[in-house]
Amino acid sequence: MMQLRNALVRRASRRALVWASGLLLVPLVASVAIADCTLTNTGRLPLPEYGFKLYQGFSGGLYPNGGNNRPPAHLAAGVCIATNQIQPLDAGGHVNTNTGKVVLLSVGMSNATQEWASGDNVTHDITRAFKYRADRDPSENPQLMIVDGAQGGQDASQWTNINGATWSNVVLRLNAAGVTANQVQAMWLKEAIGGPMSLLPALTRSRLLMKRRTR
Repeated sequence: MMQLRNALVRRASRRALVWASGLLLVPLVASVAIADCTLTNTGRLPLPEYGFKLYQGFSGGLYPNGGNNRPPAHLAAGVCIATNQIQPLDAGGHVNTNTGKVVLLSVGMSNATQEWASGDNVTHDITRAFKYRADRDPSENPQLMIVDGAQGGQDASQWTNINGATWSNVVLRLNAAGVTANQVQAMWLKEAIGGPMSLLPALTRSRLLMKRRTR
């Protein structure tokens, strides 16, 4: 388990944001049924629209200074990694451009697996999930392997236990797909702390603690 966790964290921390550059371009196809968002509007401003405004003492935006665009240096570094470092690997993690694979793994809780592969918790329609649509896109690189490692009920705290069933299930899913942890080079992570009972600063500290535990 420790070897798997270290392999995933080591590879994904370097490459998670850059896999799409040379591997997969998935056009977003408009859904037939469009949700009526007017029925769910809470009147709250999304964090990416905060700009320089503060929420719980923290600035909005996806990046520093209220911005939503990747800093140029960060973007350039990601493109460089995608162009020069991500290559098909064999089961042992060695470059094999003929039969090797590049594994893109999802990690997270129920929301993550529903969006990634299993479909929403009402219709369970996998045809609207990312993996189904990506795997049927003719522009997908044939050496890309998309694996759903996200699991329902497994919030952030569950992933800190390297000996828990959560990571064992990831191994099983990788094996079922015919790949290994050595071939995982990108990770899509969507997580949260289930049933939070404290304010944002306390939650932020707990997330930092989880990050330290998973290094």
